[in-house]
Amino acid sequence: MKIENPFACKVWPVIWFLRAKNIRLVEIHRQFVQVYGAVAMNEGNMRKWCLLLKESRTNVHDENEVVVRL
Repeated sequence: MKIENPFACKVWPVIWFLRAKNIRLVEIHRQFVQVYGAVAMNEGNMRKWCLLLKESRTNVHDENEVVVRL
């Protein structure tokens, strides 16, 4: 079943969880494409999110930070 409209606040914890399990970005993106189809975040934006995770960003709603749209 594909998810039509992923919300950033719901996607962020999934990326965070999978990165904590040391799953490679390419594999995370492949799984997102399987679930979200055509509306999946592109690999470039996912890479940006992973970099933000490395910088210890924890709040996707923080307006002072860079916001990556799906």
